[in-house]
Amino acid sequence: MGCIFLFGDFIIKHTVGMEFIEGKTVLLWYMMAIAISVISFPLQPAMLAQGHPKFSLYIHLLSTIVYFVSLIPLMNYFDIAGAGISYFVYYAIWSLLMFLVIFKKLNSYQKYVNESMVTYKSN
Repeated sequence: MGCIFLFGDFIIKHTVGMEFIEGKTVLLWYMMAIAISVISFPLQPAMLAQGHPKFSLYIHLLSTIVYFVSLIPLMNYFDIAGAGISYFVYYAIWSLLMFLVIFKKLNSYQKYVNESMVTYKSN
């Protein structure tokens, strides 16, 4: 990502031409979104492993709706960079919601384990 930030104009100019130079901004937003995607990659399998595929589906649906609703206004305001920003917003919302639901579910499991331990020790 740093290379595109520093040398993106040069790379784009010499690979696809000056008419695509505005693509640098959208490329940077897409790369930031992919970075979030890579960092949060384990969240999807973790959600499924916990037995909550419905939560995963709902989070995907909500994130996708936000993506499509934000796409046109952001593109109208930021031109082509708005598409990258909208994609970044999609992954930011998806990752945050997945993390919050998983964290909440793990905390509820911890309460169950603690209650089980109390019951076990009293027997």
